[in-house]
Amino acid sequence: MLTDLLQSALTQAKYYKNIEIDLVFRLGLLKFLTQELTNQFANLILEGKEWIRQRGEYFERSQPAHVIKARLSELQSARQKVIRGVGQQVAQMLSDIEENVIAKTRRALFGDDFAPIYEILRNRIVFLDGGKDDVFFLEHYVLLGNYSRDPRPI
Repeated sequence: MLTDLLQSALTQAKYYKNIEIDLVFRLGLLKFLTQELTNQFANLILEGKEWIRQRGEYFERSQPAHVIKARLSELQSARQKVIRGVGQQVAQMLSDIEENVIAKTRRALFGDDFAPIYEILRNRIVFLDGGKDDVFFLEHYVLLGNYSRDPRPI
């Protein structure tokens, strides 16, 4: 479905002879996907809490309910890790679609004039929770002076 969406935006851009249509669509899609990641995580936590409440007051005080609540709490504390993992999977899917299908079509239709802009849109940092994730940055980048208390290089 994602491939079809991206190809339809490229088709519209070709029809109107305006690649900015594809760029705006791509930006809108990235915004939607990043918001949806956080929304779905919040829905998951909410559904877990609702499920416990629906079982009744007696169940809410039982040991299985406390175990489920503890697991929900652990999941909530691992929010950044979960969103990072899912976000990176989505970024990989987008990257694969871009490399294998969309980029070839776009180059054939519009040339390589906008390649640097599309490369920026493929940056995986977009899918991080709030754009900040020290674990991700440590794995992929060199961090110098990330915090205000860190010594600044001269």
